[in-house]
Amino acid sequence: NQQMKRYSKSVFIITSRPKAYKNQPLASQLDVTMPIWVRKFSTDKQQIFVEQWYRCQERLAAGERRETEATKREAGRESGKLMDQIRERPELQALATNPLLLNMIVTFHRRRPWGKLPAMRADLYQEIFQLQVVDRPEARDVETVLPGLDTLGILQKLALEMMQRGIERISQEDLVSLVDGYLKAEGETEIAAIRFVDDVVNICETLVDQNEEYDFAHLSFQEYLAAAEIVRLKQESLLYDKLSEDRWKAVILYYAGLVRNPSSLIKRILEQKNTALASECLKEAKRIEPGVSQELAALNQAVDTNRYATLTQLLKDRKWEEADQETWKVMLEVTEQTERGYLTQDDLENFPCEDLRKLDQLWVEASEGHFGFSVQKKIWQDCGSPKSSGKDWDRFCVKVGWQDQKAERYLDYSDLQKNPSLSPFGELPYLLRVRNYEVVLEGEVVPRCRSLVLFSRAATCEL
Repeated sequence: NQQMKRYSKSVFIITSRPKAYKNQPLASQLDVTMPIWVRKFSTDKQQIFVEQWYRCQERLAAGERRETEATKREAGRESGKLMDQIRERPELQALATNPLLLNMIVTFHRRRPWGKLPAMRADLYQEIFQLQVVDRPEARDVETVLPGLDTLGILQKLALEMMQRGIERISQEDLVSLVDGYLKAEGETEIAAIRFVDDVVNICETLVDQNEEYDFAHLSFQEYLAAAEIVRLKQESLLYDKLSEDRWKAVILYYAGLVRNPSSLIKRILEQKNTALASECLKEAKRIEPGVSQELAALNQAVDTNRYATLTQLLKDRKWEEADQETWKVMLEVTEQTERGYLTQDDLENFPCEDLRKLDQLWVEASEGHFGFSVQKKIWQDCGSPKSSGKDWDRFCVKVGWQDQKAERYLDYSDLQKNPSLSPFGELPYLLRVRNYEVVLEGEVVPRCRSLVLFSRAATCEL
């Protein structure tokens, strides 16, 4: 903030993880005017990444300074096999939208081209750590103390300790002291802790030396390993007082993906009315024993019931504005974009039909047919089903009361009537908050009214 004030004519770009930006202390909050969120990898972007990654790796493996037709063909063949797997499996498609996870997927695929790719995120991390921490030291023709040691177990203990301390970086002195204790507990009294640390840094590349301070190569490594250690210890209760802490969310999700039956954890989360986290845990859970499937199905129903409970009550009490705000929260939760805080065109185009129908049903019934997505969709169709901004879209906005016809401007939210007795049909739910300003994405100016894509989705879902 001081630098931006001092050099007010300069352009500053500050990068951060979303939760670090969201959870800034008020006393030292960054004074930024335009937060920009990184979009997920589209299928086209995944294709480009995988092809270029393979072309680079094949060239390096062949010891070539420049790419040849032979290595290019080999890279095209292998990248094609990988992309076929990703396209055919929805669970892999979901993972591949994340650049870090896509990098892990392609790394695993190249080292084990004969193997089927892991379906879930926790499985993917498990396989990657097997490669990095167990297989790599044994395969490398270098002198190392790692083979024969429970290196993964030591890293798990370290990760959990750092999570419990609330740190992501640790001093060399503190790290060596902890590792020395872990080694002695395993009966490894002859191995120097600093040698172990150096080998993990240089061979496994799981820890990174930051000038006599160390951290995991990625925060997700620390989070996964901490979850794996909690599973090993069989101490799920360690997570119970962390359920409302955002920094433990990833650990909780990894745990749900690693443990055989996460039912007790999900029940605890539901007791705190955190349906978003409970829903994400259900999606991660896959090691289901035969007797557990019915229990999880009931929990899934409980998650859905809780998700819409507040909205149902607000609509019943005819608190239209509060219900509108709650609808937005539910839509963010359904699309897992609560952290980001807004919906993109992709989010709206792929919004689950079942949830869209549920939201619409609640609004239509409570307002006696005055409000709801299906009401808006009918008006949108009457206005020519516009797919972009223009006269037809403006006509729709005027009809539902979002735009002032005389002034030719969009109304502020405070100017809306928000009452079935006073409002035009279809005024709520209000969707212009999808974006509050124009923004340039990939060279295209996107109008603030791009929420219109939801009406196309409503037509697809047969509202």
